[in-house]
Amino acid sequence: MSSKLISRLTEFVSAQTEEPSKKDLADALKEIYKSKKTTKKSTDGEDKQKRKPSAYNIYYAEQSAIIKKKEEDIPKEERMTAKEKMSYIAKLWKDQKSGEKVEEEESEITLVSEPEPEPEPVAKKSTAKTSSTKKSK
Repeated sequence: MSSKLISRLTEFVSAQTEEPSKKDLADALKEIYKSKKTTKKSTDGEDKQKRKPSAYNIYYAEQSAIIKKKEEDIPKEERMTAKEKMSYIAKLWKDQKSGEKVEEEESEITLVSEPEPEPEPVAKKSTAKTSSTKKSK
């Protein structure tokens, strides 16, 4: 792979009327690499589109921006770490989702009669074996 690349680059450089600088070559390579890396092809050869962010992705971005703005006045040492922010936002998301589910369940469920009481657990019988043989000297 690298020998093919080198030969293609030397052909390209020799075809130029003016000799490019190292900076020009570096910039061109970066641009080529960047465009290769970001463009993905589907099975039929067409460019793939990025999928839309999920509801959680949008929520995370919003909450992260809010936290960042609140922490501007706080010294850097006292700010939340990235891990703490992620955990905090995940907890907020979970609490929000569970709150929505409870509200939906309460609105959908109407009890006709009281629920039946749960049966009491039956005590298990002891199956421990006792040693009845003793060693004698």
